[in-house]
Amino acid sequence: MRQDRKIIYKVESGSQLYGTTMPDSDVDYSSVFMPTAYDLFSLQKCDYINDSTKSSSKARRNTADDVDNQKYSLQRFMHLVLHGNPNLLEILFCKNPVIEDPVFTSVKENAHRFVAMHVYNSFTGFAVAQKKKLQYKALRFKQLEDTLKWFEQNRQDQIVDPQAQMSEEDAVSLNSMLSEYKGRKNNRESFHQGLPMKVIYEKVKEEYDNYGWRVHSDTFERLGYDVKFGAHAVRLFYEGIQLLTKRILEFPIAGQAYDDIMSIRRGEVGIEEFYKICDRYEEDNRKAFTQSKLPDEPDWKWANQYLVDTLENYIVSTSLIRRGEVAINN
Repeated sequence: MRQDRKIIYKVESGSQLYGTTMPDSDVDYSSVFMPTAYDLFSLQKCDYINDSTKSSSKARRNTADDVDNQKYSLQRFMHLVLHGNPNLLEILFCKNPVIEDPVFTSVKENAHRFVAMHVYNSFTGFAVAQKKKLQYKALRFKQLEDTLKWFEQNRQDQIVDPQAQMSEEDAVSLNSMLSEYKGRKNNRESFHQGLPMKVIYEKVKEEYDNYGWRVHSDTFERLGYDVKFGAHAVRLFYEGIQLLTKRILEFPIAGQAYDDIMSIRRGEVGIEEFYKICDRYEEDNRKAFTQSKLPDEPDWKWANQYLVDTLENYIVSTSLIRRGEVAINN
């Protein structure tokens, strides 16, 4: 018989936690549940549940009507936080959780034990990767857009003719225009003479249509970058500095960091200025890293002992209750 999974910690995460909500912001929840004996010992183990209203496969942005609801088993949560997962480490510093069971309070009270020098890679490194990904996404989208225009303006007859084949000249042009679309593999170009023009055009258009929703917006057209993505990068830089210098995170975000994040999110910062802001935060992170007094590793011993004791007590007590061997207090 399967038990219901008990939620022992739940917070409003994302922009609600940061204090950076916008009119179009969705609602994000992050939860920790106590795994059942079935989850731990059966062949169908469960350590993560996604109860979001929108599937990640749906090609659209989240709206204010959407709810992201991510649930992690206690052991999965501990594993990810010990490895510096930004989205989960930060919820330990939530001041007003929706649910906080006493069994989880010990984790919150010992949140500092999870913060070590590795947060530089997990937060600052993630922010740098976000910035680079933003640049790549903008470049790739622009190449797809320009290539579609080339097809439609210069090869109108071929893209509707199933028999039309790609010429050597067309292959050279496409390999040049779509250097970020497929690139080279085994020293061979992605496009070559003889490919069906109609099929290639339709594939490029499909890629554009499915890719474009992630970056294509009014602010993207005007500024050349995804402002939501950019705001996330700056927020990660700021959190990295806090952890390296204070060993804690303070929410909601305030001061200059809040002003920077919100001005980017509102589309008030051009792309060159955005990169300057990122460079400033990245340099502050490097300085914080060199001066940080954080331990080299999180407290694995404490975390492991807490996890073993908590799971053992919970599984034993719930098993006894199911068999009627202990009294249940109403």
